[in-house]
Amino acid sequence: LLSDKPKVSFEEIVFKPLFKAAPELGITELENNGLLGVSRDRGVIKEIQPAKPLFRAAFQYLLKNPELSTILKTRYLLRVVAFETGRIKKWEEELRPLGKVEETKLFKSRLNYLSKKIELSSTVIDDCEAEIKQLSKKRH
Repeated sequence: LLSDKPKVSFEEIVFKPLFKAAPELGITELENNGLLGVSRDRGVIKEIQPAKPLFRAAFQYLLKNPELSTILKTRYLLRVVAFETGRIKKWEEELRPLGKVEETKLFKSRLNYLSKKIELSSTVIDDCEAEIKQLSKKRH
């Protein structure tokens, strides 16, 4: 996003898969490492921008270079897969004891909720893996 615009609002990235679990943590870490500048309104992140104008040019170069762009996209997608896999494992752990209960009617809404969450995360993983496959074909 920062390769396209000089500034990005926090709302534009807060729901991106990479930032979904702890959006402020990732941004703050990049800010602390001097890669991003962050403006805040009463302590809440408002806008994000490259810490230096040179960094925006670097972001643009990384995305325009096909080989580097493919590597970066693949790494990003692998992180999303790892994140979603972790979520699924957590939900499966919650399901395990519920599966031993004889009266599943008591937990039907929770079972449905967890089932839908696992299904959504599985779809995200499938989509990421399909995109990784496409990216690997480009390299060969």
